[in-house]
Amino acid sequence: MTEVVTRVRTEKGSFQWVIEDWSSLPPAVNSADVECAGHRWRLRIYPAGREEEFAGHVSLYLYYCGREQGVNTSYTLRIVNQLPGKPDFVVSVARRKSFGFIHTGDVVNNRGFPTFISQARLNDETRGLKVGNRVVIRAELTVTADEPVHSVRPAAAPPTQRWEPAESLAREHKEILAMRSPVFQAMFAHGTREVGACEVVIVDLPASAVRELLLFLYTDRCSEGALASMGDLLLAAADKYQVERLRQLCEVELA
Repeated sequence: MTEVVTRVRTEKGSFQWVIEDWSSLPPAVNSADVECAGHRWRLRIYPAGREEEFAGHVSLYLYYCGREQGVNTSYTLRIVNQLPGKPDFVVSVARRKSFGFIHTGDVVNNRGFPTFISQARLNDETRGLKVGNRVVIRAELTVTADEPVHSVRPAAAPPTQRWEPAESLAREHKEILAMRSPVFQAMFAHGTREVGACEVVIVDLPASAVRELLLFLYTDRCSEGALASMGDLLLAAADKYQVERLRQLCEVELA
């Protein structure tokens, strides 16, 4: 059998901007352009707010600097704490946003936060976000490809399911199985490999169906919902091992 595997390609990356003389920054300043997650980006910061209405805050934006359209990106912008044990200041956008060279519809070349952090909070050096006039800003990006990638490969063989009774209880297990199934009875009575190995190898049923078959053989019942969820598999098992009552229950469920 052949199987088709579909994956959504993502590329992750991060870059950091260290500002050594925060109080001397102009009203707006860009970081250098950086290659990150397969694309070029930069940060732009407004230390006193981008516009008058955002006064008292720091505005921070992520800019896409490439030439493509529809670069789907989720991102986190953080101010790295410089004091041991203190938390970073973090703002995350988990939902993918579309960046591009040209503004069209939902595609823009920058996204960010006009009130990223209050100046009072940043300037309180006991918090560790600005220490000695130094601020460290980090951008963490995840870029997701527009189209999934498909590959074709041979399907893996189904795993072999083995039931292995403890050696000291092998006889009792065999007797129970032989009483409940003519197939097991013949298997254990005629010097087959299972007699010597004290194991039964079942390759044509999934593990869940094997467990339900064993449960029925030992208790005369299935777990709740098993007949409804895997009635066809249990019917196949009942036919193979000639478990008449289980076969009848499956046929009623599947009718």
